[in-house]
Amino acid sequence: YLAYDIFKSAGTTRWGSVGAARRASTDAEVNPGNGLGTGSQVFNYNAKIYSDQNTPPAGTYQDSVVLDVGF
Repeated sequence: YLAYDIFKSAGTTRWGSVGAARRASTDAEVNPGNGLGTGSQVFNYNAKIYSDQNTPPAGTYQDSVVLDVGF
């Protein structure tokens, strides 16, 4: 197990499901505010693995991330 969080863009705001942790169409890095279905948008995220945990064994780690998209 690796403890981690996902952050919006290159910032320090954690990605989540409520309040400021959510992202709106106007927050897109590419085509912000273009929520009309006429073009694509890009939302960048970064993951941070916390260093205050025991070093795990070498290997491949994976996880699933679930997100909701509202139209």
